[in-house]
Amino acid sequence: MARPKKDDQTEIPTTRREAAKQERRERILEAAQEALRKHGPKGLSMRTLSAQAGLATVTPYKLIGSKAQIVQELLNQMSQTARSQISAQTFNSPIEKILWLIQPTVEMMRRDPRYVQALTHILFTLGMKPPGRILTSLKSAVWRSVLEEAQAIGLFVPGMTPDAVLLLLVNIFDANGYQWVLGHIDVDQFEARCGFGFTVVLKGIVVAEHRGEVDRSIAVHRRRLDEVGGLSVAP
Repeated sequence: MARPKKDDQTEIPTTRREAAKQERRERILEAAQEALRKHGPKGLSMRTLSAQAGLATVTPYKLIGSKAQIVQELLNQMSQTARSQISAQTFNSPIEKILWLIQPTVEMMRRDPRYVQALTHILFTLGMKPPGRILTSLKSAVWRSVLEEAQAIGLFVPGMTPDAVLLLLVNIFDANGYQWVLGHIDVDQFEARCGFGFTVVLKGIVVAEHRGEVDRSIAVHRRRLDEVGGLSVAP
């Protein structure tokens, strides 16, 4: 009987070790999500995560790293979900696709508000300090790819780069996200404010042939703002 090659003998244990490591990583991330839901941002401690996941206290450090890196992993999960949702959608225009970018977050806000609030709170806290600013990439990779597609087909006026557009849109998104976390606006108002803000930004940066569509979108989103009281001033 032929013996397995040496490489074959080591492949199975290695694969099993990697599978076991991945399973522990997933348990840590699930524990992190549950801790944020139950206890808010203060509940995200390595001791709590390891206990809830049934692992040694050092395991989260070994497999993932710091608290900031755990948050980044949670953000990566959200980004992957957003990419999948975008791929599943059919859009009639690049403008419609850009305006849709807030929808994955809006859906999560409705479905799992405590988790999103806690995670967003951590992002704002970490965002005050370098390298915490990197963690604001919750949406940047997904959004940038959509904006790069739009630039490639000539949607933006000359000189307007995807990164410049991204900065404008993220500022609107983050400002209203902060108001939502503080409880000053609800999800409907968040969605309406972002939609209106995005259309106003697009009004100034798209080429002439697309401005008619943007004007119609501005009118739609303005009506939606009025319906949900989105223009009321936060306390």
